[in-house]
Amino acid sequence: MALKEIIILVALFSVGIASECPTCQAGYCDGGGISEPCPGDIHLCYVLTVQTNSSIVVIRAGCLFQNCTAIEQHNPGSKCQECYGDNCNWPSNQLGNNSSNSLASMISFLSVVISVFVLLL
Repeated sequence: MALKEIIILVALFSVGIASECPTCQAGYCDGGGISEPCPGDIHLCYVLTVQTNSSIVVIRAGCLFQNCTAIEQHNPGSKCQECYGDNCNWPSNQLGNNSSNSLASMISFLSVVISVFVLLL
């Protein structure tokens, strides 16, 4: 098999790797949520928090199916933060920096770039 075909296959396989996000609903977020894979076309995670008198409380987290503005409109007084990368949406992680903190995401991106470059040759 030619090198060009191998690179294309690796890129297509890498792009298919789903993101994982800790997921929880109000009342069940204290332990950090359960990391679940997102559907193939969803690559962002989010966390929805609310400020109390003494702390910030996570009220919902998971795969981001709509934008944070829409989520905040349905939850007045809350703050939604989105991020890119596996398990990035928890307060102990780097929230809101939109940088990948996972090797799989970086490999996927590089594979796509390499594939496009090879196809253009």
